[in-house]
Amino acid sequence: MYATLILYSFIVAYVTGCYWYTMLIFYFVEYIAFYLWHWQAHHRLWWIPFNEGCSKKHKEHHWEIYPPNDFYGTRKRQTDEMNSPRSNVDPLPISWSDYMRHKTWVSDHEGLLILQTFIQLIVARLVFHCFYSTIVCAFLGFMIMGFIGNWLHHAYHVEDHWLERFKWYHELRALHYIHHLGTAKHNYGVLNMTLDRFLGSFTFTGTKTNKKHQSQDKRQ
Repeated sequence: MYATLILYSFIVAYVTGCYWYTMLIFYFVEYIAFYLWHWQAHHRLWWIPFNEGCSKKHKEHHWEIYPPNDFYGTRKRQTDEMNSPRSNVDPLPISWSDYMRHKTWVSDHEGLLILQTFIQLIVARLVFHCFYSTIVCAFLGFMIMGFIGNWLHHAYHVEDHWLERFKWYHELRALHYIHHLGTAKHNYGVLNMTLDRFLGSFTFTGTKTNKKHQSQDKRQ
């Protein structure tokens, strides 16, 4: 991943005339923004924009769609039913449209992250005087990262996914599985756990399901 980022950064530097490390800075700032977004999605904080709706929708993801005791969720059950001998319905493919479709897309659930992204781009232009071409390349990079991240996150919740042939995928999915256990207060990075390690929210040992916490979250 980092090799691809460095290569992209060099290409953008060659095309736009910015520093070779500019895209790396954009990436790490956006990564911090994503971590903060994911952290606040698991907390009710009235002073954060979009937090109430985001927290509510994120709880649906954790406690209804992919609860701790059902990591593969409703999609797995629907696929099993369609694959059963009694069903004459062809199983739905896991296509890019499935990954991108989200009933709260560009609303409360992703609102804060989108706001943070545009603030970053505006600051880069007004404060650090980045070229418009550099801003466009950074935005394009964010879109690509968002698509890949969203796709890979949904892949975690698909049993027997073709990515299972890779060791790195097993490790990332295991870390995300731990995130779905109990309190969901660990492994916020989803794809990159660097900040989790630095801030103490990383774990590779799993957490016991906290039933009291689950019931409190459902009531919120």
